[in-house]
Amino acid sequence: MTKFIELNTIGVSKDSQLRAAKVLKTVSDSCEEENSQDGEESFFKYSYRMMEQRWKLLTAAVDSGDLFSLPKFSSAFCTFLNQESETQPVTLESITELDYSM
Repeated sequence: MTKFIELNTIGVSKDSQLRAAKVLKTVSDSCEEENSQDGEESFFKYSYRMMEQRWKLLTAAVDSGDLFSLPKFSSAFCTFLNQESETQPVTLESITELDYSM
């Protein structure tokens, strides 16, 4: 892993590397501190919740009209969150790939 990081950071400024390390540490700490007294939500659970809300909004908007449609996805077990959850493929790519032609 060290060799991989060494090879992939050639040409990247030290300042950028330090910023990236701080971001990764914050994400890591959010997972460790989730069960602490603060009760803060981990980065991944927060991200999942936000994407779930956005997917529901997008689905509702698309369902309200007849011009667009979205594929139906089955639910699956998420081993990271240890729960059954619906697939929510909301990404910039999935939004920009929608067919806007009439």
